[in-house]
Amino acid sequence: RVRIVREGEDFLCWLVGNISSSLFPGSSYERGIMALELLVTVIDVWQPRAAMHPDPALLGLTVTEEQESRIASSLFTEEAVNAVINAVVNSFDHVRKQALEVLLRFPAPLPGLETEEEVKKLASWAQSLIASPRARESDAGGLILKVIHLKYVKQLGWLGDPWRSSEEVNEARKQYPHPSVFFIHELLLEVDRVISAARTSFESTFSSSFAQGLLLALRHLLPDIELPSAISIERGDTSAEQVEEWRRILQEMLHRM
Repeated sequence: RVRIVREGEDFLCWLVGNISSSLFPGSSYERGIMALELLVTVIDVWQPRAAMHPDPALLGLTVTEEQESRIASSLFTEEAVNAVINAVVNSFDHVRKQALEVLLRFPAPLPGLETEEEVKKLASWAQSLIASPRARESDAGGLILKVIHLKYVKQLGWLGDPWRSSEEVNEARKQYPHPSVFFIHELLLEVDRVISAARTSFESTFSSSFAQGLLLALRHLLPDIELPSAISIERGDTSAEQVEEWRRILQEMLHRM
C-alpha cells in the first residue's frame, strides 16, 4: 500500500509539472485551456475539499493527515502557482477566467507567496497591469487583485495597499480595521486619484487605462463581499458601526461604477 501511495504522489508530481510546463507565455489557446481544465479536474479529484462543488463520494474517502499533506505538496507547487498566475495575463478571456478558477482552489497563502513582501510584489505587478491601456492586461490586473483579496485579505486578514507606503497604510487602517473594507476603500481612493489627475492633465489618460482597470477590479471584487447578515446582527456578532461601515463602502463602490 505504501508503494502505491508513493507511485500516486510521483504521478501527481509528474502530471502537475507537465501541466505547468504547458502554460508558457505565448502558448496556444488550446494548449492553455486544456492544461488549466486538466489542473482543475486533478485538484477536484485529489483534493475534493478544495473543489467549488465537491463530489460527496470523494469527500467520503478516508485518508490520513500525512497522506493529504503529501498529496497537497505534490499538487500545490510554487512552479504551478507561477505558471497559472502568468496564464492570468493570457490574451484569451476564457483562459484568464480558467486560470482564476485554478488559483481559487489553491491554499492560502499561495506556495511561493508566503511573505508580506512577496504579496506586495504581486500586488504591485497587478497595479501596473491595471494601469495598462491594453484591455486584457487591465482585466488581468483586476483578477490578480481578486485573488489577493480572497486569499490574503479575507482568509488571512492581510492589511496592505500596493498604492501607498507602509507608514501611510498603518495610519489609514486605524480608521478601517476590517481587512476587506480597508482593501476596497484603498481601491476607491485610487479611482478618485486617477480621475482627479485626468481633470488636470487629460493627455495623461491616453498612456494608461484611465480608471477602466480599477473599475474592472471593483467589479471582480463585488461578488466576494460578504455583508453582515440579519442573524449576525441579532446575535450581536456584528455591531451597528460595522453595518454602517459596509453600507458606506458599498455606496461608494456603486457611486463610482
